[in-house]
Amino acid sequence: MRPRILAGVFLLTFSTLMFEVNLAAMFVASTGHHFASVVVSTALLGIGAAGIFLRLSPAMLGSVPWELTALALSLSYPVSMAAAGLVAFDPVQLDWTVKEIFNLLLYYPIFAVPFFLSSLVVVSVMKKRYADSGKIYFADMAGAALGGAGFLVASHFEKMPVIISTLFALAGFHMFADGASKGKKAALSIIPLLLLAVLYPRLEIPLSPYKELSQYRMFPGTKELKTFRGPEGRADVVSSPLMRHAPGLNPIFGEAVPPGTGIFLNGDLYAVVPKGSAEYLKHLPATLPYRVRDKPEVLIIGANGLTEAHAAASLGAGRVTVVEEKKIAVNAIKETAFRGYELIRANPRAFLMKPQTFDIISIPYGGQAGVGAGVLSENFLLTREFIELCLKNLKAGGLLVSTMPLLPPPRGEARLLRLMAETGDGPESVAAFRSWGTFTVIRKNGKFSGNDIRALRREAKALSLDAVYYPGMEKGEANRKNRFDEPVYYESAQKALRGEETLFKTEPPSDDAPFFGNYLRLSRFTETRRALDGRWLPILTGGGMDFLIIAQAGAVSFVMLLLPLFLKKGRGDASMWWIAYFLFLGAGYMAVEIVFIQKGVLLLGGQVRSAALVIPLLLGSSAIGGYFSAMLKPSFGVFIAIAAFLIAVAFSGAGLSSAGGGALYGFLFSCSVAACGFVMGIPYPLGLRVLGATSDETIPWGMAANGFASVIGAAAGPLLALLFGFSNVLILAAVVYVAAGLAAKKAGGF
Repeated sequence: MRPRILAGVFLLTFSTLMFEVNLAAMFVASTGHHFASVVVSTALLGIGAAGIFLRLSPAMLGSVPWELTALALSLSYPVSMAAAGLVAFDPVQLDWTVKEIFNLLLYYPIFAVPFFLSSLVVVSVMKKRYADSGKIYFADMAGAALGGAGFLVASHFEKMPVIISTLFALAGFHMFADGASKGKKAALSIIPLLLLAVLYPRLEIPLSPYKELSQYRMFPGTKELKTFRGPEGRADVVSSPLMRHAPGLNPIFGEAVPPGTGIFLNGDLYAVVPKGSAEYLKHLPATLPYRVRDKPEVLIIGANGLTEAHAAASLGAGRVTVVEEKKIAVNAIKETAFRGYELIRANPRAFLMKPQTFDIISIPYGGQAGVGAGVLSENFLLTREFIELCLKNLKAGGLLVSTMPLLPPPRGEARLLRLMAETGDGPESVAAFRSWGTFTVIRKNGKFSGNDIRALRREAKALSLDAVYYPGMEKGEANRKNRFDEPVYYESAQKALRGEETLFKTEPPSDDAPFFGNYLRLSRFTETRRALDGRWLPILTGGGMDFLIIAQAGAVSFVMLLLPLFLKKGRGDASMWWIAYFLFLGAGYMAVEIVFIQKGVLLLGGQVRSAALVIPLLLGSSAIGGYFSAMLKPSFGVFIAIAAFLIAVAFSGAGLSSAGGGALYGFLFSCSVAACGFVMGIPYPLGLRVLGATSDETIPWGMAANGFASVIGAAAGPLLALLFGFSNVLILAAVVYVAAGLAAKKAGGF
């Protein structure tokens, strides 16, 4: 096979994968992580659509102009980005109008075009050269792997991923157009370069007007001092006369709060560095544990606790250490005049593996507190395993603290209290207090004594806090200062500590299912919506959007997949078994990929960063597996071996256990991803090789089926992990691979 063809496939898939990861990152930054799965589903729909198009147009199979399609691909990247900026999709409006769903649907045709064009070339090459399917698959996967890895570098520069994607697609055009004259190639190459220059200002999706940074931009005096970029997105350092951050401030404090410097991550306010007088800091609810300890040594997990760090320093803490994992956040904070504490960039688990102890460890809650807002977002700081690790680093009698926003009805607040209580000495070791806007849980390394309780009550009274729970508390002591009609937080705390079922989930999360924000009980959906005054947005952003995407993309995939049958282009039972074969492969592969991306958050601290590592590693190892497949004979035993391997990974916990943290965890995790990628890379080119020798017209249909199944897998994977845990999703994937082997046997291929 000609090397130029393989090089062309490599360059196109490199550009496509970089574009896909960049799109997901931009959706996270501009709109919210809930809508990033739209990108993945759109990409896979485009890929599947190309297969169906070629299946319905057999004459096109041998006549796809690879060079012109590659040129069109280079044009589609800047055009689709510019077109996306014209879509007036506003997720906040989902709360009061269903019409906004149709604006969301506009993203599908806009972003499907680049993936459709790229897949046209790959499917056509695969069909014409099916005997070399292993080599083509290697070039395809290797290009995608390096495209994802290249995003880690390109993301540090504004609009660079789109520019690189365009240039690599253009290079693919030159690989395929080796028969054209140099003058013609040079003339055609000018078109995408001119388009890049003209559309350069529109190569990013605009920030949602409802993002906090957009809101601050509206006010006079707001200045954006500096912006940092990276795989985690963007961090903005902002000064504003309205940046007065004092969550839950004691109402009796009569002075003005001085403005600080805000740190925004992907448009959301992440932290505020206080400036000016520090007197107000002493009146924040988060200072409660520091008032009952003398010169404590303090560890704060996450730079979203910067205000608390300044408050601790102002109250005379002996040593204050803030550990932050996100590089762009650390760089942004270093641009400010922070003082009174040490800022360390490190993985929290790796940091806590060092031999050191503290008097107070604080975990400020950095997630959203809606009914499940962030339901599919991993939070590895609020799991049983991490709380137990923190307790090992507390001195005897030390305090583990977590403060979160108060957003009734009680959801995360009750779960947080139960989590703290069930990872130690039970209710005798926890206390909880609330202000008008915050909820604080204090967990002692040991049981609270009478003197401890008296000290906490005294200082809570000075801060105008309401007691929610402490050992021996009576109902009459609740709901005195910041009053509700009923003592709902006291009652919720009592039920949670007794383990009773409530309207919202309170069971403590684990590392295998680290979804702290998953409060929604589907069995009580109607009651939940009533408790939220009939609002839809918290439900949609809390997992409902993924169900919506599954329904939308699934319906489109189902119709397109069956088009060849409706139009009499099917070939009978054997063809349908081959379609089932590729469907199972797509679903199984994507399920495993999603599990590793979600688990990789523990190692890398963010979904986009995790995807940028996992996808290249998984696809790169699959490329090697695909190349290796040429040495194997088709056999059902291949699928039994794959299933056994996935089950072994699930049960052994290799690469999934977070107990070790740091370098050891990273090594085991990377080995697991690479090994799974290798074995899962074998069946796809193996099936294409067999199918090409018997029914080569079915190849595009099978590749389309693989893409469509991946659409469903991309959206369903996180939901399966939410419902069953990461390990069980791997076991389910193993079953799916066995089903693929059985389908191949039925088709007479193995």
